Amino acid sequence: MLDGEYITYDAKGRLAICHTFNNGEYVSNQVYYAPGKMRDQVNFAKPCAGQDNSATVYYFDETGKMIKEDCAKRAVNGRLVMLNKNGVIRPAKS
Repeated sequence: MLDGEYITYDAKGRLAICHTFNNGEYVSNQVYYAPGKMRDQVNFAKPCAGQDNSATVYYFDETGKMIKEDCAKRAVNGRLVMLNKNGVIRPAKS
């Protein structure tokens, strides 16, 4: 059972991704810009209002300022799909 943080570094030894689990449950993952500033965070511990099996997604600029909050849900294949404010899956960007 996975528990705790699992960290991945890039080829230059810089923090790249951090996955966090609590007793086997996926809590969050953070992806970082090369200088170590967070680029985005998917927080499974904070589901979107009224959405089962969803996650809140935060996006940050290179200074660390949050620029966007979004909502995602796990698809059948395990990948995340983005939801609109009504909980409807948004069409993929082409």
